[in-house]
Amino acid sequence: MAIYGAMACHPQGVFSFPRAYITRVVFGFDSGAIITHSDGDFFITDGTNPIVHVVCNFKPNFWHYSSNGYSLDWIVKDWYLLLDPSPTPIPLSFNVDFQFYAPDKVWELFIHLDSWTVRYPVALPGTWLPHS
Repeated sequence: MAIYGAMACHPQGVFSFPRAYITRVVFGFDSGAIITHSDGDFFITDGTNPIVHVVCNFKPNFWHYSSNGYSLDWIVKDWYLLLDPSPTPIPLSFNVDFQFYAPDKVWELFIHLDSWTVRYPVALPGTWLPHS
């Protein structure tokens, strides 16, 4: 069962896009965040308060490269807060944006809290076959 609070999507939750169009996911957090991940499961530690963690799990079908299309409201499986030492997940509200980032000339998925100061880009798995 998915665990997350309110999700706001831009342009809208039912907006669909081909997974092949994006090469990265960018997280918006405060300065000093420590992000570790394994195969679409992310563990983000607050840089100023090490007992605060955010967990973000993407659905496996989205994380791995494909030409399939997905809607913004479907790709995140879990998004919750953990406060050490408690193992109890606390649903957390967040934003999911499909956007063109002009400085790097790339389409990206931007996932962030309402308040953030630093962008943390993470490359998505690509194809092992060259495009012709």
